[in-house]
Amino acid sequence: AVSGLPCGLFLTAFGSATAWNCLKDAMRPDPVLIVRENGIEDRCAEVVVPWSEVAQARIVYARGTLNHVRLDLRTPISARQNPFRFGQWHTRPDVFCVPVVLLDLEPHALAKVVAALVKAHGGKVTARGGPMLPI
Repeated sequence: AVSGLPCGLFLTAFGSATAWNCLKDAMRPDPVLIVRENGIEDRCAEVVVPWSEVAQARIVYARGTLNHVRLDLRTPISARQNPFRFGQWHTRPDVFCVPVVLLDLEPHALAKVVAALVKAHGGKVTARGGPMLPI
């Protein structure tokens, strides 16, 4: 038998760390995520990804709700990833996840813009766990 106490403590610590990151992002004086015509800048991950480097954008749903857009890159990048930040649960250097929840813009609108820019620069767009958004 496994005691529920260690699991409960882990979930409480994980939830607290995630909540702290959300609060830090919300209190920043500058934007966390900047979408431009030529690329996307994630200031928390300290990375700029040019759209020309994106081979595929995958719109990802979790339990039927839009969660993030996974960018499969043509070449690896070095990014400071935070496992306690929504939408950043990956470790591969050729993958970058764009969180679309808990931001100022509506998630579907942001995902559509990212998908349209990836497609305009020669990348593919797919969806997993939910419907493909009209682009």
